[in-house]
Amino acid sequence: MKPFTVTIRDITAWTTMVRAKDAVHAEAVAWQLFQAGDRSEHFEEDSDTTVQVEEVAS
Repeated sequence: MKPFTVTIRDITAWTTMVRAKDAVHAEAVAWQLFQAGDRSEHFEEDSDTTVQVEEVAS
């Protein structure tokens, strides 16, 4: 597992660091964490939302 930062951005941005096997897995984990809280009130509809995944250099 490697560390990744994931930013979900719309009007506001939410960034988290997760450990995942690859970028696809990191994005999936971040979305699960994002949806677990009540963050939707700060974001527009999904079509305007962007996701950025970056592996953290060890």
